[in-house]
Amino acid sequence: MLYVQTEVVDRDSFSDRAVDTLDDREVRDVVAREVAGQLLGATGLLDVTAPELEATVDRAIRSPSFQRAFRLAAAETHDALFSPGEDTVFFDVPNVGRAIAPTLESVAPGLVDSIPLQTETRLLEIERRNPGVRALRVADDLAPLGIGLLAIGLALLAAGWALAPDRRTALTRTALALGVGSALFLAVLLIVKQAVEANAQAGYALTQGDVSPAVEGVWNAYAGDLVTWALVCAVLGLGLALVSWRWSPTRLR
Repeated sequence: MLYVQTEVVDRDSFSDRAVDTLDDREVRDVVAREVAGQLLGATGLLDVTAPELEATVDRAIRSPSFQRAFRLAAAETHDALFSPGEDTVFFDVPNVGRAIAPTLESVAPGLVDSIPLQTETRLLEIERRNPGVRALRVADDLAPLGIGLLAIGLALLAAGWALAPDRRTALTRTALALGVGSALFLAVLLIVKQAVEANAQAGYALTQGDVSPAVEGVWNAYAGDLVTWALVCAVLGLGLALVSWRWSPTRLR
């Protein structure tokens, strides 16, 4: 819960990780195709083909101007998700025309004049009733308790070990609980990932086959560190439990 609070629910962390998703090739492909498709649909450009515009947008995505616009969209989406409002929240990138204008001008001079600078592109639609969103809102509500619950949990573990008649056995059981709990949590994360991939919705210029690979990049940006920590804790916990049990006085006798 502490991870969710600090790395996902926190507005700045949420926005930073959204920008980090653009480092993924699949995510960039999806964003470029969606932006290009909506621009062509909205402006009726005749002097450029869809693949040419997609290639230009792909270059623009890596520019500071586009990433600033993308970060602003993420921050506004975060505010909408965690505030009372409509049932549906949209991830809209503002001023896309202005964000890609420098790159577009360098590739196709004069073409930028055909694109309104304040064009807005909708990349994502999120239902507030989604179980994942509800879980994040609960984590946000419990934010003040996060550090306190962690401290209490660690204190109880330390007290249980210190007061146990057989500390080696207590250590083995604690390590085993940590390892098994982390392994189960890792399994839950992987199940959630599969559910997210299965329920990802295609956008204006995309098919379901286009969207699913990009979910991997989004998942890695937001939950990759959590998956790594769960794996490390599972390995360390089970390994420590095995060593403690293997070298216990009872086993040696």
